[in-house]
Amino acid sequence: MPRRSASARWACDTTKSSAPGIAIEAGRAAELTAASPLNVQCDACDAGKVSAAGARVCIACEAGRSQPESGRAACEACAAGRFARSAGQTFCESCRTEGAGRWSAPGAAACDVCERDYYYDNRTCHGCPWSATCPQGSTLGSPWGVRAGFYRFSMDTPAIYRCKCLCGNRISDAPPSTRLLVTASARWRVESP
Repeated sequence: MPRRSASARWACDTTKSSAPGIAIEAGRAAELTAASPLNVQCDACDAGKVSAAGARVCIACEAGRSQPESGRAACEACAAGRFARSAGQTFCESCRTEGAGRWSAPGAAACDVCERDYYYDNRTCHGCPWSATCPQGSTLGSPWGVRAGFYRFSMDTPAIYRCKCLCGNRISDAPPSTRLLVTASARWRVESP
């Protein structure tokens, strides 16, 4: 058996022992001491770390996963709307701690999308304008649902305009040089000259 350094930690296993004649369960680690290489003390892996059967060391849970208890064999993926920023986390934080409207997919290391009724722009979630509906994951450049009687002139801006009066093919509240056309199928189309 190769020589181990003082206080090296070894993961324990029920099928293979880190030291001859010792059966130790998964989720634990053995500490070999320099005084006696066969004197093995087996301790549970700390919370935030795990060891599977056959593993030789306790390993920190990767970002996006956590383990709140010690002596476990597997990490748990963070639920949607929660995240674990770095390795070795003992719990997943709520995306609400990152600001209003933040959300994440399951197993996330960051809250990098916005929840429904918010849109993402410049690394921030902004409230969707009251006359629009922003689905979960919306960005400034994505299409939004706009309430009847309103329109969004461009996907480069969050501005929503009210359609007050349709007089012929012109509307009174449209930006200058803009025409709102009604097609035969009763769909609206914005034209710029």
